[in-house]
Amino acid sequence: MSGKGQYPSITASDLAEIEIPLPPLEIQQQIVAEIEGYEVEITNYKLKITEKQNQIKSVIDKVWGINENK
Repeated sequence: MSGKGQYPSITASDLAEIEIPLPPLEIQQQIVAEIEGYEVEITNYKLKITEKQNQIKSVIDKVWGINENK
């Protein structure tokens, strides 16, 4: 499908001829719902990581006597 020039290329008309199959709408919706579920999990894990990082910083600050009298 590439052109005959020095560099291989595909024209817009070549792309227009390619059929890209899509799953039925119900399947697409299931895929989206699953991905959204993963995104919620990722967000929750990021919040937990931030919380734990703050706890670690707090312990380190206590050990080194940082911010004790503030």
